[in-house]
Amino acid sequence: MEKEIVYTDKYALILSDEEIKEGDYRVNIQRNTIHFVDEEPSYFNKRNDVFKKVIAHLPLSDAPILEGVSLLPSFSWNIQDDVEKIAPTHFECEMIQLSSNESFGLDYGSSNLIPKTTTNSQGQIELVGKYLTK
Repeated sequence: MEKEIVYTDKYALILSDEEIKEGDYRVNIQRNTIHFVDEEPSYFNKRNDVFKKVIAHLPLSDAPILEGVSLLPSFSWNIQDDVEKIAPTHFECEMIQLSSNESFGLDYGSSNLIPKTTTNSQGQIELVGKYLTK
């Protein structure tokens, strides 16, 4: 699964058109702002042209980790490099297929494919995959 990376001043983000639920983080793509959803999310779901669900993130500089949201693996570049030219534009996530008895009765679509994750040394869930520069 290849997803575009969206950058804010504090985060590299993977966004989704999935339904936004209470307890998720959402982005206003017009204002480039991130907010925790602690209210009825129906408004955000009706305006999916403006609001997107955050499904993975990488804090840039000293931004806080978004609790409950998967992390992207870290990447680095030389400070002299032209960041615009070398910053990843997409992330290709490895996928795994669940068997019917592993899906725990949840519907993951007809393919039962889910993103592969690992637990990093800090005990946080991190997506497995590679960065792409297009």
